[in-house]
Amino acid sequence: LNSTDDFPELIELLKPMMHILLLIWKNSKYYNTPARLVVLMREICNALINQACGFMSGKQLFQLIDDEEPGEALSKLKTTLQV
Repeated sequence: LNSTDDFPELIELLKPMMHILLLIWKNSKYYNTPARLVVLMREICNALINQACGFMSGKQLFQLIDDEEPGEALSKLKTTLQV
């Protein structure tokens, strides 16, 4: 996740990642407990949050609005929420 430069491409990675987590849950001798799987999920969520902040920070959002470009701000915000 951290190596992806194009944030909108992450949408395509989410389904395969969830499938890998399912395979880990079913087949791993170590990570097949809820507590350990939560750690993996937390790491994935934190990586997604970091990517979203890099794609569209609050400062960028308000700067676009201040520069009277609300359409671009809305577009980036919608893309961020889709992922």
